[in-house]
Amino acid sequence: MKNNLFNYATKELSQDAFICWLMSYAMKDAKKDEGLCQCAKDFIKQFLEDEDVEEIWVTNIQRQYKSIDVLITINDKYLILIEDKTYTEEHDDQLSRYKKVLKDDFPEKIIRCVFWKTGFQSDYSNINENNYLLFERESILKTLEKYTSEINNQIFLDYYEFIKKLNNEIMQFKVLPISVWKWQQINGFYDYLNKSPEVLGGSFASQYGYIANPSGGFYGMWLSNDTYKQLNGIQLELYLQLEFTNNQLNICYKASAGKTNRKINRDLRYELLGITENGQWINIAQNHHFEKPSRYGCGKTVTLGVFEEKPENYEEAIKIIKKALCEFTKMTQELNSCS
Repeated sequence: MKNNLFNYATKELSQDAFICWLMSYAMKDAKKDEGLCQCAKDFIKQFLEDEDVEEIWVTNIQRQYKSIDVLITINDKYLILIEDKTYTEEHDDQLSRYKKVLKDDFPEKIIRCVFWKTGFQSDYSNINENNYLLFERESILKTLEKYTSEINNQIFLDYYEFIKKLNNEIMQFKVLPISVWKWQQINGFYDYLNKSPEVLGGSFASQYGYIANPSGGFYGMWLSNDTYKQLNGIQLELYLQLEFTNNQLNICYKASAGKTNRKINRDLRYELLGITENGQWINIAQNHHFEKPSRYGCGKTVTLGVFEEKPENYEEAIKIIKKALCEFTKMTQELNSCS
């Protein structure tokens, strides 16, 4: 839909406005529209979770109350704080600060907090730690979809179609070849892996995001199982990094001194790369199907190998990543036995 309002109103403030607009239909003096009213109340019931509320009415809606995106008062008793994000993430301890503001300003109210997320985010630990209800794109879409047959309002339908189209584009990673993936499919695939510990074998933690560099940057994902090795007095973390570059998904074997806040100096780099007589890292990597990279990198991180198999589609990518993780585990065990 080229003339969809939300193709142009893409900022978080526009999404804030939609949330407020929809919630306003659950006010007693709102313009009569039963479908929009029921949809708004459906969201509110989910926001309130375990609260037993027979009748729901929105009694106040505020935007940017002390920097809070959306603040909705229900039945003059409940406050629903909504932190709305598209592709940005929470920052500056804002989630805990907003909760404290409301507890201090409205001690008599019952507070519920919602994290409304339509884009991508790798790490939700802070949301969980602060007891925010995570409301992601799929949950938003599922609730909106229930009311599309009875709501004719174009603003509502535009928002629904916008979220639906985005979600459909993201899920295309399951059917399109990797060579034609765009940022939606790349992040959709990473997000799928991030939420599928069984794919990663359970022992690997994962995060993903965009990595800027002088050559143009790329979308990457880090797979780590807390494997460290001491070399020349420096603690190195060993991990795998998925890199989508030049329409190809590479699985790279990395050594990083980042947590020590030190750069990998020339002597350490030579030993890692097998230039010194004691260097054995590269040979062991090759024995486990990690080929020498075209460039090793510099600074705090060195690329020690690139997995020889290159997937062409989603199914192959899963199989090859599993194989690379298995080889990485055996490789690091062998490296430790050679110490």
